[in-house]
Amino acid sequence: MKRFWYFFVTAAVCACIAVAVVFLRGVTEVADSRGVMRCLSDGFFTAGILSLVCGSFAFAGNQGLLDAFLFTFRKIWVALHRKEYRESHKKSYAEYREKKHVNQKPLAHFFAVGGAFAALGVLFTVLFYCL
Repeated sequence: MKRFWYFFVTAAVCACIAVAVVFLRGVTEVADSRGVMRCLSDGFFTAGILSLVCGSFAFAGNQGLLDAFLFTFRKIWVALHRKEYRESHKKSYAEYREKKHVNQKPLAHFFAVGGAFAALGVLFTVLFYCL
């Protein structure tokens, strides 16, 4: 059931992005169906690509690409606090990596929803050129 919510929330965010882009492109001012298809293709393709890019960054993070960068910023954050806080948050890089890679998040929802929205964008692009 939890995975369903991942897909649902991702689809809702992509739908909001698509609607925003469609209205920013001026779908209400377009008089012909060709212009509507252009606005719809832009909206759905933009939302799909943004979801795929977010999924790619999350995948790279799960694989450990950003571990050293994030660990460094975490250490800087801890260094800005009082001594008691610093003492309670001492952790080596190896411990940080081990803890982080035990709790990896699922990412299929980004790619499935993003791919579906991008496919809809391509479909509307084909319809745009066929009309």
